[in-house]
Amino acid sequence: MDQKTPARHRHRATAACIQCRKARIRCVRDGESKTCINCHDNGHECVFDEKDGRKCRASVKVVESTLMQRIRSLETQLREARAANSTGLLQTDLAAAGEQPPPYTSPDGSSTMPSVDDSRDGDRAVAEPPSSVVTKLMPSAIRFDMASGRVRYFGSTTHMNVLSRTGTANQRRDAHWPIALIVRDLSPDTHDYLMDLFWNLHNAVIHLIHTETFYRDQEHGGVEFYSTFLHLTMLATGFRYADKTRDDIRRLALQGYATSTLHEKAKALAKLEIDKPGGIPSIQAFQLLGGLEFCCGNDDTAWLFTGMCFRMVFDAGLHVDPSPLGLPERDMQIRHMVLWASMTTDRMWSLYLGRPITIKTSDVSPSCLSFDFGRMVLCQPSRQEKKLVTRIYEALLKMMEVVSQVGELRGPRPPKSTETYFKLGAIDQQLRDWQINLPEQLQWPQETHEDMPPPYYLLHTQYHAALILLHRPFVRYNENSEPDINNHFSSLSRSTCAESAKIIAVIFEQYRSRFDLAQVYGSAVQHAGTSATALMGEIILQSEPQERSQLIQKLASLRLSISHMSRNYQPAGHMTSVVDQFIRSVHNGNQQVSAQQQQQQQVQSQGQSNGESSSAGAGANEHVDFNPSSDFEGLQQLQQPSRKRMRVDAQFSFTPTCPGALSPSGLPFLPSSFLEGLAGDDAMFPDLAGMTDPSFQWDYPGALQ
Repeated sequence: MDQKTPARHRHRATAACIQCRKARIRCVRDGESKTCINCHDNGHECVFDEKDGRKCRASVKVVESTLMQRIRSLETQLREARAANSTGLLQTDLAAAGEQPPPYTSPDGSSTMPSVDDSRDGDRAVAEPPSSVVTKLMPSAIRFDMASGRVRYFGSTTHMNVLSRTGTANQRRDAHWPIALIVRDLSPDTHDYLMDLFWNLHNAVIHLIHTETFYRDQEHGGVEFYSTFLHLTMLATGFRYADKTRDDIRRLALQGYATSTLHEKAKALAKLEIDKPGGIPSIQAFQLLGGLEFCCGNDDTAWLFTGMCFRMVFDAGLHVDPSPLGLPERDMQIRHMVLWASMTTDRMWSLYLGRPITIKTSDVSPSCLSFDFGRMVLCQPSRQEKKLVTRIYEALLKMMEVVSQVGELRGPRPPKSTETYFKLGAIDQQLRDWQINLPEQLQWPQETHEDMPPPYYLLHTQYHAALILLHRPFVRYNENSEPDINNHFSSLSRSTCAESAKIIAVIFEQYRSRFDLAQVYGSAVQHAGTSATALMGEIILQSEPQERSQLIQKLASLRLSISHMSRNYQPAGHMTSVVDQFIRSVHNGNQQVSAQQQQQQQVQSQGQSNGESSSAGAGANEHVDFNPSSDFEGLQQLQQPSRKRMRVDAQFSFTPTCPGALSPSGLPFLPSSFLEGLAGDDAMFPDLAGMTDPSFQWDYPGALQ
């Protein structure tokens, strides 16, 4: 029995000691001794290797024991570091009483999930000083949220909600999903084709996404500037500009205006993004998704998506100075870039729907309003010069800051006072100063405009559209207005609207001679609609046949441009229908005038035969012969007597209360009569903008008959 005892002890051993393994002899321990007999006799140190090299894998218990030891060691170090940090903050607060807490904070730094060790041995946990909690309850303007892994903004009136919930830290959604798994019909070549369209045709107009950081985070699994939701919206935006005749594009297409499976997948991911926003990628994605809904004609849905984007701008703290966070220079400039793109988009939507802007300049830190990409260029490895599209975009940013005042000038019921006119004159002067101060290369007309990119044309259409929107409320389009209200200011606003509308038509003519208007940026639809509205109003008010003929030619040219846009933009299709019906109404009115003139000629001939030549001659002198327009399919000129004109269809009577039935959603057909009820002897008119000729007579048309 004693001979079997060593065998039983050897059986309990996990493996032989290192010395016995080298000598290839049996390793036998004597009783409870920790040293085997061979090592004891030879004086060697008896060492056992816990990981038996003869096995294919290590023992599970051994690995678990090793990991638990490491976890306990790391937790001990964290508690010691946390205690030291809390003590340092307490001493700093006592030394500098009244100072605000440091801006770079971690709201949940002391509220991490407790470990198993802490739950078993609670006495080892280090209690956080009360002053640290109070410090977190009085946050600075911007802080880093450990639970969400992104920068967040909390104002001075917030309280305990700044302490992030610990349960959400371990429930973060994976922002990286292979696009090929989400959209199986998307080949790598098609993916690259759509991404190139996005960078060249969309991001070149509004600098929303930084190319290098986007691809860097995509490659390395970063979430600061990349997400699958953002990637899908970029692809769907590229689909808007794609050639719809390609087979690979047809496989992605759905029924509707520029609708694709990419768009549908992006909308499906929007629900998840709303539950857990992802910072800057969410801002960019919702802004793009709003543009996609605009293309489909869903203005209400688009307004909601872009509204969420603008609110996330405040949540991410893009409107405050990020320098206290100690972020890299490039990251700070990207935050500014996203803020500027959001502000520009906000102002475009404000003009399109006639609603107040969301991101007001007064809410943004002055350090974030430089509108200069020079520092971004310095962050590049090569430090290359600004591209032409970037200089154009900087000019657009500065102009949109002036344009934002247009929406503030017109409230729900703007005051009809002299103060309003002075504000209009000031905004008008700022816009014209902006145009004068443009670099020579960006001026219009440019002799070498054949080499200019598409954003150059949209820069100037935006400028003239802003002038129209600024002056249009002061033009009396109401046919029921009293004819004795004649003032120089209304005449000036009317001429400004007409000239700007004609220039927009010319710019779009130049654009479509070089580029495809179906691939134009979405703001062009609003510019074209504003111009068409001004032209239609001027055609009705214009009494000179030659000038009227030129206006109809410009409207016909603009109608052609809008029809090209309608291939990808559903609102442009509505605008085309409105212009077509207006032209038919004018044509029908011409035919009625022709029939009346024939009847009058018959009456005149009968009067001459009866000896009533004098009265017939007087009747003939009341009208002027008209000539058909050879440039617009024989469209005849609508001729009116002095201070009288033929009434066209009631559809286009320019009633100031509501838009017509065929008016596109979000684009009022013509504005309400702003000057209704004003006295004609307003003392401000002779002194406004150098107009000192109170005897100026404007041929104000009477009611249409």
